[in-house]
Amino acid sequence: MLASFIIILLKPVSTDKYIAAGIFFLQLALNLYWTKAFFTEHNIKKALVVAIVLLILVAVMIFFFFKLSFLAGFLQIPYLLWVGFACILNKILLNLNT
Repeated sequence: MLASFIIILLKPVSTDKYIAAGIFFLQLALNLYWTKAFFTEHNIKKALVVAIVLLILVAVMIFFFFKLSFLAGFLQIPYLLWVGFACILNKILLNLNT
């Protein structure tokens, strides 16, 4: 994830670059919040909502990364798959606990 962000930072100044960087930090903060919601608060439903929003943000981030650099966008695809898998696991846990 950091490698992609560094690639984006090395690109010339543009609106897309600043949007991509902003979304990067927003999804990073949301990723940290998911950890708090799931592990500290033990709120599986809230964690699922956060994970779904995170999945959407990561997809948008990848879109902007691809606009700036194919490599930067490509490097984020495993992260998107991982967040999707986390959403599925989160939903399964929610179903098992309700």
